[in-house]
Amino acid sequence: MFKPEYFDPELLKKSFGPVLRALREEKELTLEDLAQMAGCHWKHIGELERFKKAPSFSMVLKLGCCLGLTHIEFVDLILKDIALKNGQLYTSLLDTDPQSKK
Repeated sequence: MFKPEYFDPELLKKSFGPVLRALREEKELTLEDLAQMAGCHWKHIGELERFKKAPSFSMVLKLGCCLGLTHIEFVDLILKDIALKNGQLYTSLLDTDPQSKK
């Protein structure tokens, strides 16, 4: 279960960056590659990865798409990272099996 404090902008930035970097590296994309795909400057991607800036909602959508994920899949990975960093169990947003929620 998530607590409201988990949605603090600073905490979200700190989870978004590592998740973004891991996905970018997994796809073997440079900062420049991802920035070109997302229509922004490579420095912006670097700032997101280093927790210097929080992404806008539209940037989350763009980056998820560029990385081959839906926005729900992308947000799910970020929420999982937050939960793990806070010692919480995580039930995926994508888990549609009602038995697993019991």
